[in-house]
Amino acid sequence: MKTEIEMLNKISYDDKCKETDYTVGYLDSIQKKLIYISYYDVIQEYGNKFNFCVAHDDGTESEIPFHRIKDIKKKGKSIWSRKW
Repeated sequence: MKTEIEMLNKISYDDKCKETDYTVGYLDSIQKKLIYISYYDVIQEYGNKFNFCVAHDDGTESEIPFHRIKDIKKKGKSIWSRKW
């Protein structure tokens, strides 16, 4: 099974993948539920293997550890998931 980082990299670098088709579900540690965001809102820093940033509508960003990613969907269908 691929890791969440490998899946995100595939979406980023595979010419066959259209970034707007994907959503990422991460576990919110406060609300204790999955939050789904567009892949387009995921900001990956090159070389950072621990977390990613999420761009919010109000212009702020949040850092989320990669291990909190629990689901990745393409056009609404889960293509990668991890138990939580």
